[in-house]
Amino acid sequence: MGCSLVQTFDLADAEPFEIDPFDDVIEICTGSSYNASYSSINASYNWSSGNGFASTSNEVVLSQPGNYQLTVTDQNGCVAQDGFDLIVSNDLLNADFLLISEAYVGDTVFVIDISWPIPEALIWGFGDNVTILEQGQDYAAVVFNEPDIYAINMTVQLADCSDFYMQSINILDRSEKEDINGRIGEGQELITQFDVYPNPNYGDFRINIELSQITDAQVQLIDLQRNRIVLGNIYKDELIYSIEVNRTDLSAGLYLVTLKVQDEFKAHRIMIR
Repeated sequence: MGCSLVQTFDLADAEPFEIDPFDDVIEICTGSSYNASYSSINASYNWSSGNGFASTSNEVVLSQPGNYQLTVTDQNGCVAQDGFDLIVSNDLLNADFLLISEAYVGDTVFVIDISWPIPEALIWGFGDNVTILEQGQDYAAVVFNEPDIYAINMTVQLADCSDFYMQSINILDRSEKEDINGRIGEGQELITQFDVYPNPNYGDFRINIELSQITDAQVQLIDLQRNRIVLGNIYKDELIYSIEVNRTDLSAGLYLVTLKVQDEFKAHRIMIR
């Protein structure tokens, strides 16, 4: 007599295989390229486009406009697809920088590039009677030696895109600085302490500010790799500010913490790991 065994079990559906690594629209300057990539374990890749482009690599470099589609087949034979429109333009680059509107002879003034997309080349124009203390890829620190209204300009370039931008700053004579009748006297600074620590950090750090009189303080955190302001607040009517920042969501890289109090401006570079 034959024996038999009956077992029952549930066969669950596999998790759906989906990919969404790209923005729907990507813009680049004429003469530049876009590096598109996606990777999955033991997967195969198929790129296609109406402009005739085709590839089986997981990473491609694209410079021609068009709609691009990536089809990925994973190790289980499941298929997913994502795509984007690549737009190539000569008018994509926007030059811009941060600058206070007023300062005094002898003050250190920071000029911070926030152009987008991030330019390959940047040329500052400061004019005469200006001493350049420091000039980096994203900012410059300068001192104006004579009272006047100065026009500061920048020219930026990315591949075949270029743009020009200009701002003015009013530099006052030191003798015009407000006196101690509820105001600041000559040689006395509003910002007496400005510290950022720890540095480097993982996106959680403290900003300590001490002022010589009760007033507002404007604080910004600028991502120097992406040229964008990621944090900006105005703190009101205190003599001492202790500010906790918790932005562990930020990408690793160099950032600039800026402080503006009335006509004074200071900055610290920090590294987020």
